[in-house]
Amino acid sequence: MGFRTDLAIENKEMYDEQNKEGKREIPGVEIVTETYQEMVQITRIRILDDRGSAAMAKPPGNYITIELPNVVDGPGEDKVIAGEALSRELKRLIPVKEDFRALVVGLGNDKVTPDALGPNTASKIKVTRHYYLLSQSSMEDQNLSCVSAFIPGVMGNTGIESAELIRSAAELARPDVIIAVDAL
Repeated sequence: MGFRTDLAIENKEMYDEQNKEGKREIPGVEIVTETYQEMVQITRIRILDDRGSAAMAKPPGNYITIELPNVVDGPGEDKVIAGEALSRELKRLIPVKEDFRALVVGLGNDKVTPDALGPNTASKIKVTRHYYLLSQSSMEDQNLSCVSAFIPGVMGNTGIESAELIRSAAELARPDVIIAVDAL
């Protein structure tokens, strides 16, 4: 039975283990690691082509892992630093423009604590799409974008795959970016 993971960083570790060559370069893959505020480890994996995709068992794209030990039980300042690191990474990925539209999707089951990160996060998003629809133009506050949030629930409760629900929400909101939050 093969081990399966959704994390590109774990696929990289499995690749290294299978090849017994330690941390060698993977063809078609760029990996950059940095430390933020002396405590947050950020690993950016960019899969460039079919060679990298085959080696990493992931489609081409950007995969970012942010690690902070004891973020749950640590002091509140650690959570602030983790939030800053996440914000920095999102700003690197998302080119914000005039009339920018975002859809934040909270994946998971809010009734199951280990799976509630997505729904809990999405419920805290400041949604503004309804203001845009009412005004038919950009908000006066130039720091405010058109933001929608959606909590699709889980198939066990809805009978519908989350991807299908997200696709429908995206057709309505027409976002420039979809940010999916999941406990993973």
